[in-house]
Amino acid sequence: MRFFFHFTISKLHLSRVLSCRARCETCVKRSFVLQWTFMAPTTSMSHARRGDNNGGAQEAQDDQDEPWSFVGPRVRDFSLGASAASSRHSPGGPGGDDCDSSSSDDDDNDANLGGIPKVKGKEKYDPHSSSERLKAFWSRVSYNSAVHAHLSDEAERLRAYREGLSQQARWDEEMERVKAKLGEESEWKFADDAATKQREKLAAQAAERVARAMEEEERAEQQQRQQQQQHRNRQHQHQQHRHEQQQTRPSAIATWLSHEEQFKAFADDPPSAVDVNVVPWPPTPWDHILAAPAAILLRGDRDRDDPEVVLRAYRKAFRALALRWHPDKFEQMFGSRVDCCSPTESQKVRERVQSLAQAIQAAWDACTNTHE
Repeated sequence: MRFFFHFTISKLHLSRVLSCRARCETCVKRSFVLQWTFMAPTTSMSHARRGDNNGGAQEAQDDQDEPWSFVGPRVRDFSLGASAASSRHSPGGPGGDDCDSSSSDDDDNDANLGGIPKVKGKEKYDPHSSSERLKAFWSRVSYNSAVHAHLSDEAERLRAYREGLSQQARWDEEMERVKAKLGEESEWKFADDAATKQREKLAAQAAERVARAMEEEERAEQQQRQQQQQHRNRQHQHQQHRHEQQQTRPSAIATWLSHEEQFKAFADDPPSAVDVNVVPWPPTPWDHILAAPAAILLRGDRDRDDPEVVLRAYRKAFRALALRWHPDKFEQMFGSRVDCCSPTESQKVRERVQSLAQAIQAAWDACTNTHE
C-alpha cells in the first residue's frame, strides 16, 4: 500500500526537455529523478474505485510490460503535458514558428508518446485549468497560512524569550542595586555603631574619671576628718595625761614606786603558798593604770608636753605591765606556789590576774584610740 517516489527536476535535463520538441521516452525518463515522496494508492484500490474487477491482474501485467506503468496517472499526465508545453513554447526547437499548426497533432499523439499509454476513463491533467489553478491557489493559501502561523508562533516565542531576558536583566540590575544599597547601609550602620561605641567608651571613661575624682575627694575629706579627729583626740589625751600627771603627783608616783619595790621583792623571794592577799597588786583604780608608770618615765624629760613623747612613755609602761601580769607569764613564774593554796584561793588568784591583764590592755587601747 505504500509507494515512495522522490521526484525532482534536474535543471540540465529540464532545459533539454524545453529545447527539444521531440518528446522521446529516454529524455522524459532522464528529466525526472524520483526524489519526491508521496503516497499513491495501490493498483487494487485504484481499480476498485473505478469498478474494474480484473484491475489488479491487468495492472500487474501492465507493470511488467511498461517500465513507467508504476507512476500514477496524474504523474504521467503531468509529464506528458510538461513535454508538450515545452515543445510548443521552445523558441529554439524545430518548427518553432508553426507551433500552432502542430499543436493539434501533438495532442493526438500524446497517448502514444514515449510509450506511455493514455489512461482510459480519466481526463488528462491540465495545469492551466481553472480547477487545478484553484486547487493550487488554495494549497498556496493553506501553506502560507501554516507558514504564517508557524512564524507567528516562533515570533511569539522569540518575543517571550526576549522579554524573559529583559526581565532577567532588570532583576539582575535591581539585585545589584539592592546589594549596593545594603552594602552602603551596612557601612553606614557599621560607622554609626563605631561612632556610638566610641561615644559610649568616652562617656564611660569620663564617668570613671568623675567617679574616681569623687572617690579621691571623699577619701581626702575622710582623711582630713580623721586627721582632725586624731588631732582633737591627741589634744584631749594630752590634756588627760596632763591631768593624770597632775593627779599622780606626788602621792600617786610615790605609791607606784612603792608597788614596784614590793613586786620586786615578791618576785625575788616568793612565799611557799601564794594567795590573793600575798600578791602585790597594782594600786587601784585600774582605769588609769598606765598613768603612774608613764609619769615616772616622763620625770625629768624636757619634752614631756610633746604628745609623741607622752605616747612613747605610755607604750613602754604598757609593755612592762603586760609582760608582768600576762596570765601565762604569771603562771610560769608563780603557778606552783599558787597551787599550794586551796583550790578556791588558787582560782581567785588566777581570775584576778586575768582581770588585771584585761584592764592593762583596755587602758592601752584607749590610749591608742585617742592618739589616732
